[in-house]
Amino acid sequence: MRIKPALLLAALVTSGPLFGSPIPLGGSCKAVAKSAETTSVSFCNATPINMPAAGPASLYPSTINVNGVSGVISDLKVRLLDVTHANTSTIAIQLVPPSGHPIAISGSPSANFIQNTDPPTPMPTASLADWTFADSADDYALFVRNGLPQTASPSPTVTGSYRPRDFSQPLFDAPASTELPSQLLSSRIGSNPNGNWSLFVQQGLLSNAVNPQPTGTIAGGWCIDVQTTGSDSGCYQRTQLTGAIDNSDLQQTGRINRNGVVGLCTHPKTNNLFSSTALHYDAYAIVNAAAHRTCVTATADFSGCSGNSTQLVVYSSFNASLPGNNVISDQGYSSTVRLQNSFTLEAGASAAIVVHEIIASSGCPAYTILLEQNACDVAPFPSLFGDGFEVP
Repeated sequence: MRIKPALLLAALVTSGPLFGSPIPLGGSCKAVAKSAETTSVSFCNATPINMPAAGPASLYPSTINVNGVSGVISDLKVRLLDVTHANTSTIAIQLVPPSGHPIAISGSPSANFIQNTDPPTPMPTASLADWTFADSADDYALFVRNGLPQTASPSPTVTGSYRPRDFSQPLFDAPASTELPSQLLSSRIGSNPNGNWSLFVQQGLLSNAVNPQPTGTIAGGWCIDVQTTGSDSGCYQRTQLTGAIDNSDLQQTGRINRNGVVGLCTHPKTNNLFSSTALHYDAYAIVNAAAHRTCVTATADFSGCSGNSTQLVVYSSFNASLPGNNVISDQGYSSTVRLQNSFTLEAGASAAIVVHEIIASSGCPAYTILLEQNACDVAPFPSLFGDGFEVP
């Protein structure tokens, strides 16, 4: 089965081994991306956003009206000011622009990836911190525990710049959007900046009694920094793939470990074979057609899998007989909901994205994979620990 690509991001899907040549992802950006004149403006809402012990914040949403700006967006940043919180891994943040897809800024559904410990471990905290979320930031917001970044729990802490990311996206309370969100602020490149921008902040509920339920505040409110230019740079690329897994699909021999470590562009990882059970799969092939290495984000929505746990793995090359080999990124978990990971592709490099069942013949009636990149940005180089994690 072939899936028609959107924009410049393309994929080839088959129920068996990969076939043919990978189809290009990304490509040459228009000259306007780097050379055109730009205008930069900021809009803010200084009203404090208070976070209760659980549920929506006091302003839900907090809104900024952008008006009088000419041109289209070429860059976008979000700043949260004077943030104080007892456990930032429990905060979920979503930005809804005047039009188009919502954008995941930070968070996990119930934020239990860090605090399910007894005795409690130190928590990621913030005190009057200013957080800037930007696709150009050097790293994601990750809490470091025992010398290792906790990649499954986005946790901004000190004042600084962070790449936006929501690892396992919650379904926000109404009136927030339930649509599968983008993970990139650059998803608004080429769009009209004028209109109401809404920030939804929600506090996750802990599922254990070991650690106290945290609260917090964004005392200084928030700002949008918008850069515009005369025309769309074409930098943002996305495609949304849909598929299903059933007993008519071909099988791979086993699967990798679900070790709770999420592969990221800034924190690459490897993995190994966990079992040899025959499992049905779908496979996609992509190639980076840009002239430089780029960061590709994959967001999987397995909520249509009828409660059957499903896994996404990225390979430099895929062999269904040896699925523990050549892993370059995975989501650390299987899931019945939404998970995210990212990976770096060098110029001209190809990769295979594989979606498979966890329990033999359980299948998945319907899944969605969202692939995104800013083809004009060069992915940062990771500095690796000996165990495969980069220095945070």
